[in-house]
Amino acid sequence: MNQRALFGSFLAAHAIPDALDILFTGVGCKPKAQRQIAQHDRFREAGSKMVWADIGEREAIGGPLDRLENITLETVSRRGQVGIIFVATSAAAELLSADLRPALARIRRRAGCPVVLLPSAGWDRDMYAGYGAAQRAVLDLVDWKRSPARGRSVGIVGHWFHRYESDQQADLDELRRLLKGAGAEPGPVFFSGAPLAKLLELAGSAAILRLPYLLDEPLAAGSPAPARAVAHGHWGRRPVLPTALPVGTAHTESFVLTAAQAAGAGEDRARRFVREERARLQPVLRRARRELAGKRALVLADTPLAAGLCCLLPELGVRVPLAVLLDETLGGRKALQAELRTSGVDSPPVILENPGYTELERAFEMVFGRRGGVDFIVGPDLWLPPRIREGAAWMELGFPSNRWHPSEPAPVLGFSGLRALAKRLLEVAAG
Repeated sequence: MNQRALFGSFLAAHAIPDALDILFTGVGCKPKAQRQIAQHDRFREAGSKMVWADIGEREAIGGPLDRLENITLETVSRRGQVGIIFVATSAAAELLSADLRPALARIRRRAGCPVVLLPSAGWDRDMYAGYGAAQRAVLDLVDWKRSPARGRSVGIVGHWFHRYESDQQADLDELRRLLKGAGAEPGPVFFSGAPLAKLLELAGSAAILRLPYLLDEPLAAGSPAPARAVAHGHWGRRPVLPTALPVGTAHTESFVLTAAQAAGAGEDRARRFVREERARLQPVLRRARRELAGKRALVLADTPLAAGLCCLLPELGVRVPLAVLLDETLGGRKALQAELRTSGVDSPPVILENPGYTELERAFEMVFGRRGGVDFIVGPDLWLPPRIREGAAWMELGFPSNRWHPSEPAPVLGFSGLRALAKRLLEVAAG
């Protein structure tokens, strides 16, 4: 049910408009990855972001590093403006036992832009780990020696940006609105569809919020110190505060209060903003609870999003008896259980971690009975056994969303996200 780290690096390159992803890997079906993003994101073309320097028998014998260097430089020459180059490798590259550093240094010198190595065995980590590794690699390029701004500028790292359509753009708008409501001045967001130069302006932020998609653990023993420091909560004189994904009112309130703390703005303004937003939501919540009361949902999501949805859906009157976690590296069952306890969820769901279809079917029957079912499936466009899909209305959310391409802002995050999700769920329920 999950993509691997190589795909995560490609998705990260897609999130930076002037990035290029060079796959220095074995021979394989890379066009499938291009096609998956093309189906998911209809707004921004992604196929040309990926270039592969396959390592076949002939290349392995005849000089694979020359091939890597030539293909990369030819691509840069043909395309012009390239801000950063990711070189993603698989086990095939590792088996060569070749030192890539001289070739990468030559590419960096001749291309005139940063070149970042993202190693992966191809099967050992999931796409969230690959995406997070790319975030940390770009964080290492930030000039952390620069003095942070004196104002209330707050940047964000660890954001999961995966397409340029109106749902993701609306999430970015909502994050900035929440920061302003907390008394902060919005800084750059990692990642957000912004080019490299804009991302590097994070150095000017007086404080940084870390969302859950920037992993805590370093990628490897040699992971550069600045990225490790940012991931663990400090760098220079900039406080880095971890915060939950703002999905649902409780997590959004926590995000706003943490943002106020980061900006040094005090709690009074932030709490007033939260009270006003909660009051505006009451008509939507009352209608949703009236029309959706007693309905049940199966949630398919990564751990941070699942934590938010398991809190948000009950606010709308929808029970979540079963949650399926699609990641392997963002916390899993223990993290979700801890988050739900902290949030005071009355009836926590049965939790599966990246299960196979047989395990999923067994758990589904155990939770809902042989003839029972769910009213809603909330999650990405994945293949599910007919027994589970039967009779359920599907609200696509996350990656991939191949059938849902909103024509208007449709956020998931924040108070605006709760309102939009309530509207979507009511529409899905109405057929």
